[in-house]
Amino acid sequence: MIDGSQQLLSTLISLGCRTVYGIPGIHNLDIYDRLIHHTDIAHVTARNESGAAFMALGHGRTTGTPGVALVITGPGLTNAATPMAQALHDSVPMLVISTQLSRRAVDKDRGDLHELRDSTRLAASLAKESRRVPDLGHLDAYLRAAWELATAGRPGPVHLEIPLDLLQPSPATSYESGIAEVLATLDAAETVGIVAGGGSVAAAEELRVFAEALNAPVVATAAGKGVLPDGHPLSLGGRLHMPPVREWLASCDLVLGVGTQLSSTDLWYEPFEVRGRYVAINLDPSHFDVARKADAAVCGDCREVLSELNTRLANSARAQQTRTVERLKTESAACASETYGLSPAALARIQAMLAGIRDALPDDGVLVTDMTTAAYVGLSEYETYAPASYLHPVGYGTLGYALPTAIGAKAASPERPVVALAGDGGFQFTSSEFASACDAGFGIPVVIYNDGGYGEIRRTEDARHPGNRIAVDIMGPDFCAFAKSFGADGHRADDPSNVAQLVREALKKAYPTIIEVRAPRDTGPGSES
Repeated sequence: MIDGSQQLLSTLISLGCRTVYGIPGIHNLDIYDRLIHHTDIAHVTARNESGAAFMALGHGRTTGTPGVALVITGPGLTNAATPMAQALHDSVPMLVISTQLSRRAVDKDRGDLHELRDSTRLAASLAKESRRVPDLGHLDAYLRAAWELATAGRPGPVHLEIPLDLLQPSPATSYESGIAEVLATLDAAETVGIVAGGGSVAAAEELRVFAEALNAPVVATAAGKGVLPDGHPLSLGGRLHMPPVREWLASCDLVLGVGTQLSSTDLWYEPFEVRGRYVAINLDPSHFDVARKADAAVCGDCREVLSELNTRLANSARAQQTRTVERLKTESAACASETYGLSPAALARIQAMLAGIRDALPDDGVLVTDMTTAAYVGLSEYETYAPASYLHPVGYGTLGYALPTAIGAKAASPERPVVALAGDGGFQFTSSEFASACDAGFGIPVVIYNDGGYGEIRRTEDARHPGNRIAVDIMGPDFCAFAKSFGADGHRADDPSNVAQLVREALKKAYPTIIEVRAPRDTGPGSES
């Protein structure tokens, strides 16, 4: 596995670059360390970054191919600003490559060395385009696109910014040594747990083989739900936020994070404790130390890494974990009401609604959820049997996500049944797209859990200042009449056990259907209504 500095120079060589102009600095020394070994690229050392960029300008103006200036972030980039502006004015192809603080430190205004806020915004006013490379996997493509853009149409300068952590050797720089270290760590562990994230979605079969070989229970993040089907005896489903599961993971000798950054939203803002060793498998090395610094890591595509590990794994002598999985599910169910902050009656109503949707959808059917109480409960209570079949906007947390995203999922795979699940508040964010579903002739059931406003925020307000609410109890339309105004169907499921039949019928239609389920009047944990 090559690092970013190697990738940068290799791509430049393949593009025909034979000379770079620059000044070594503390934030680009990794590139210069590699440059020593690339005798096919000459380097001209300037006395100021302005000079380096002017040299690149002269190169581009006389050859018609981009001259390349290599500078550091902060003063390096600002010193190069004037020649960049000159090149833009004179239509000269030029590529200015600047380094940047690590991705975890950028734009944090912490007073770090050479820190410059909004550096790409600054450079964009001086160039045809300014982009920051998001991860190592995009570096080659971004370089090639920048090179082409510099000469396409009216030529001009292009700025590319590369964060420092992409240039430095990471814990997983050596793919082979990373694989070997993970295998050695596995051999020494008695109890193993796996956390599967969205990065493992394309590696479902490899993950199953891996988990079975290790007798390792698998718990999924929101994006990873369904990677190992809920019906599998090693599947803990989407219960990463459940206290019993977290306590069990903390007790494991080894926890593997596969394709997950362990974001704070998946962890429900609780610390991720692992008293044993933690191993990360991820395409993005910046995710190796987000919630817990990895003791060992492999940077690579999850499918490829798991395939490699599977070919080398010895037969496991570990005890079966089926009883552990069942125990953790039972314990999680016992604390679900408290975890979700719901009364037993409210929780049971949501569980019945989710069970109805599940019963009506085939195993590979898609449920697209909004940021709503019912969807949070669905993380653990809605069984998922296929990857990418429970689409939830965890992390960014977009209200109004469910309906338009469901329309896109249906348009992409018309043969696949799709259901949208939203709260009454979230539905109103993008309710206008109901007309789009009608126009497209999509038989999408839109299940609305109506708790009379922004229920999650209401509960938070009630916890902060009981009896003193503001802006959370909002008016909504008659949702059934709303649907019928478009010539579609609308039904109210006063008994959530009717949801299954209503969803089945809606899936057969050539237009969307709204199915409204009303929450109990008081949904808090102290209520029995």
